Amino acid sequence: MNLDLLIQQFHASLGYIKNSVAAVPDPRAAEQKSGVVNHPAWTLTHLVSANNLLLQLLGESIVGSAEFDRIAGPGSMPVSDRSVYPPLPSLIQMLDEQHQTIDRSIRSKPSAFFDQASPEMLRGFAPTIGHIATFLLATHEYYHLAQIEIWRRVVGLKS
Repeated sequence: MNLDLLIQQFHASLGYIKNSVAAVPDPRAAEQKSGVVNHPAWTLTHLVSANNLLLQLLGESIVGSAEFDRIAGPGSMPVSDRSVYPPLPSLIQMLDEQHQTIDRSIRSKPSAFFDQASPEMLRGFAPTIGHIATFLLATHEYYHLAQIEIWRRVVGLKS
């Protein structure tokens, strides 16, 4: 597998996310309508939280707050209180910073680094750091991009 292709996909996903949330008025970013609870404010906070996990595994500093894990980490429940989540432009800025650091850090690691076992709590899902990195680079943001697009349609902000 070509590392450049994975990283290109990772950066492309952020471009699509930026386009998708560009038309979302920040005050509406936590609306929950028609059973669609994963709103853009939670989703972007969740992506920052997930990327922070990868940053930590790579030996890098996290971006934003460790509190993001509580409000938007795995197992969290999105809430409609807009004040719980950072503003969308701040979240996009954090994602930009994470993407650049992850790109640089991944490229600097020897391939054997990615063969290391993942943290025990994640081994059933991703046995190695390479599995986690591949999932986060190629899949995770696209999965949540689809949720943002569904949310936009439900609240009347057509793509």
